[in-house]
Amino acid sequence: MQRQSPPQLLDAPFESYEARKESRKSLLGFALVYLTGYFSDPPASFHPQLLAALESEAERRVLILGFRGSGKSTFGSLALPLWAALEYPEKYPFIILIADSSRQATLNISAIKHELETNDLIKQDYGEIRGNVIDLQGEGEEWQKQNIVLSNGVRILARSRGQKVRGLRHLQHRPRGDSGG
Repeated sequence: MQRQSPPQLLDAPFESYEARKESRKSLLGFALVYLTGYFSDPPASFHPQLLAALESEAERRVLILGFRGSGKSTFGSLALPLWAALEYPEKYPFIILIADSSRQATLNISAIKHELETNDLIKQDYGEIRGNVIDLQGEGEEWQKQNIVLSNGVRILARSRGQKVRGLRHLQHRPRGDSGG
């Protein structure tokens, strides 16, 4: 029996599930398909370089300088963690978002939770990604202000600048680039 594509929600060019599946292989494609409300202006001249740096597995730290309103934070703190968590959960099982302040860290997680809970296209194509995941011991873990575990097993943790990151672990996973300690 052939698997049917989910019902259509978008107009061209992403009206078909197959087109969306192909587009979401890149961060830009994911953002343009699933986060359309955030990217209404034409791309800035530095966006290709920004996206290449954000997608690169070789880059451990990226410093982004650009004009206000050019999508830097939206790409880095919303689109990138959502894309990594939904498209590559086995590669990125533990994502840490670093923000300037505790309040900003909370807002970053809140934006991610909002998209997972209310974005119909994300829910249609990726299924219900929810909190309160039951672990192997039968324990549940509620979504918190700065810490969420998705039903696909990915943890997204927000920290403010200066908070400890070294030694953190999610199950057997450490954030990429952290050797422990």
